[in-house]
Amino acid sequence: MAEILSQAEIDALKGDASALASQRKEIQNQLKAVQADKNAAIAKKKLIEQQIDLIQQEINNIDQQIAMYDQLITEKSEELAQAEADEKAQFDLFCRRMRDMEEQGEVSYWAILFSSSSFSDLLDNYMMIEEIIQYDNKVISDLEALQTRVSADKAALEEAQAEQEAARQQQQAAKDELKAREDEVDALIKE
Repeated sequence: MAEILSQAEIDALKGDASALASQRKEIQNQLKAVQADKNAAIAKKKLIEQQIDLIQQEINNIDQQIAMYDQLITEKSEELAQAEADEKAQFDLFCRRMRDMEEQGEVSYWAILFSSSSFSDLLDNYMMIEEIIQYDNKVISDLEALQTRVSADKAALEEAQAEQEAARQQQQAAKDELKAREDEVDALIKE
């Protein structure tokens, strides 16, 4: 009976050994899975680090854009200030011209022509009237052109400022994403 008992014990031990072997295989598979997870984590970390590099390049690019917008805004502000000064000067000229016409009273161009004493005087008066009319028309057209330039410069400045603000928002979003990716890498390292 001792033999049967020992055979049973051996069989039990073999069963235990088999169970242990099964558990060892299970642990080995878990180790492989952990290794695969580790490799996946390392690969994921590398990909995230590549994303971080790209995001940093994007942030650097946006920094350059913002610096260029700063320069553009400065230039547009100077152009606008100059255009407004030119417009003011032209408007002052226009106002002086209108005041001069008022002070001189209403003088009929026909009366000037008919007051000519000779044909030569008539031609001189006609040329003078023509020059005055051309000058007045030029003052008005220059004023209109300057007003158009001021409007265009204001629009260009506002557009540059809006684009710069959009770039700043894009930059902030990229910085937020960069921080999230860095936190993700830190979490992977902790794991």
